[in-house]
Formats: sequence, structure tokens, C-alpha cells
Amino acid sequence: MAYCAPEPVTSGTWNLLMLWIKEEKHKQGYGSALVAHVEKSLVDRGGRLLIVETSGLPEFESARIFYNKVGFTQEAKIKDFFTAGEDKLIYTKPIN
Repeated sequence: MAYCAPEPVTSGTWNLLMLWIKEEKHKQGYGSALVAHVEKSLVDRGGRLLIVETSGLPEFESARIFYNKVGFTQEAKIKDFFTAGEDKLIYTKPIN
């Protein structure tokens, strides 16, 4: 399951707000296929940039590895965003 929304006051930038695959389906290509489907649907809507935000905590490492694997690049880190000691990481991926 995936949900994304256009970023306000931008032209063609979308935020991937949720991406969820059942745990027993992890590492079988479903997540990569879902991201590819999201990208295709956004191209059809004039999308040019996809962003995703996540936590810098160790328990989110598998998500960060996945985002890198499907072509996202970490662009920013906001220290202590969620709580003291929990950074927000922002990843981007051009849509083409």
C-alpha cells in the first residue's frame, strides 16, 4: 500500500507519505514494484520529484536501505526533529 500527495507551493513535487508491505512479503520485490508504480502514476500527472521522510533511529535502518536501493538520495537531515535525539532524514528521487 502506498500513499503520496503533492507538496504545497511546489511544481511537480510529491511526498511519499506511506509505503507499506506485509512483513512476510519483504525482500521479494513488492516494495520496488510499488515504488515503480507510484513513479509511473506521477509521471502521468506531471510529477518531477518524489520525496520521502523517515527517522534517523536505528530501527528505521531497513527503510533507509530500501530507499537507497530504489534510487532515493538522502538530501537533508534535521537534528532532533521528532524528539531530542531523533533526526528527520529527507530523501529525494527525480521522476522520469
